[in-house]
Amino acid sequence: MTAIVSVVLVGAVGAATILPEDETPYLMLMVGGFVVGIAGHLFRARWIVAIGILMIFLATFLLPIATILLNEEPNPPGPDVPVEPSGG
Repeated sequence: MTAIVSVVLVGAVGAATILPEDETPYLMLMVGGFVVGIAGHLFRARWIVAIGILMIFLATFLLPIATILLNEEPNPPGPDVPVEPSGG
């Protein structure tokens, strides 16, 4: 179990170094997927449509992953609410 966790963590760190920090490549991949998919429909080639759909899903999947992995700012903490002891 720990081996799997370490492989996933190493993969996440490796992916963070590979994935671009800007969202432009992901948007271009998504737009390219739509263009390829439309071309596949025009040529009536299902395999071209499948490649376009795969490109769209990759862009949709990789953008949030990159955002999470490359975000250097931690999540803001919750409000500081003083905890009063009960029974007092």
